[in-house]
Amino acid sequence: MLANRYRSLLRSFPGRDDLYALIESHLQSVQAMLVGCAKKASGELVETVTHALSAGGKMIRPILTLLSAWTISEVNERTITYATAIELIHTASLLHDDVIDDAKVRRCKPTVNSVWGDKAAITTGDFMLACAFELLAKHNDERIISDIAETAQQMCCGQMLEVVHSFDLDMTYEEYLEIIKLKTGRLFASACYAGGISANASLEEAECLKEFGLSVGIAFQMIDDLLDFVGEEKELGKPVGQDIKHGKITLPLIELIRVLKAKEEANLVAWLCGKLRERTTDKELVAFLRQAIIQHRIDEHVRAVAKSFTDSAVRMLQALKGKRWEALSQVAAIIPEWQVEVP
Repeated sequence: MLANRYRSLLRSFPGRDDLYALIESHLQSVQAMLVGCAKKASGELVETVTHALSAGGKMIRPILTLLSAWTISEVNERTITYATAIELIHTASLLHDDVIDDAKVRRCKPTVNSVWGDKAAITTGDFMLACAFELLAKHNDERIISDIAETAQQMCCGQMLEVVHSFDLDMTYEEYLEIIKLKTGRLFASACYAGGISANASLEEAECLKEFGLSVGIAFQMIDDLLDFVGEEKELGKPVGQDIKHGKITLPLIELIRVLKAKEEANLVAWLCGKLRERTTDKELVAFLRQAIIQHRIDEHVRAVAKSFTDSAVRMLQALKGKRWEALSQVAAIIPEWQVEVP
């Protein structure tokens, strides 16, 4: 589990056994609060919420919230509450994504929509969003409520952009970047911002953490998109090639088409584009894309682009004079190197 990977990383820092203990105990508090959310449901909703929350989420967003608070001062009750709300919003977005994509498996388990149907999955996601904003209202901090509400809106805008660009082979890198910034980066930004605010960060410190989270989230999504082509099904917890199956044009494909055109592989480009325009995303195509991405070193390119974002994120942290930002920088630094699923 990725959460354990991050815990191991934190534990390995010289003299940071105390940090490992802090993250471990507070992650357990977040888990307990998530369980409490499920208990508020009734009828079959209890079963669907429990199923969604027990699917083995990696908790990277709550971890960033906790570490952001620790960077500024200490983790407290507000931090735990905000971390839980962030994870609920993330899980709700996955439920809705699974309906849009008609996904059958996530994290090695059947999706809610595949077991109980689309209506149940949408309702379960809505319930989680309601729980998230109930938690946020508990501390009634207008800055946090406003920021996360805006983030939720931007996530929807990103999702709609992705739908509009479905199977759009003319989509540019800039358009792709805007989608992942809205769909993924913004929630990472809010996770770090909320952690900082919970620890009484100054406006400048909170904004610094927010920008850090945005860049880390963008890098995170780039690696996830890469692994959908070159990862292993048993590690991904779902079949490979799901993005292209649903018409999601991501950085590896954008770069591959650019490279093939530059090498004047006209016949190959025509065959590939023909397959995609016909929406013929069979195993042959997925296997070809995997091989081509590795052969043309597209995977190295994607990791390099992701690293440019994490490097930028770490530079932002250096503005936090006198703060304990090294743990956040180490978390950012390992993202471009992941060889297994990271969501």
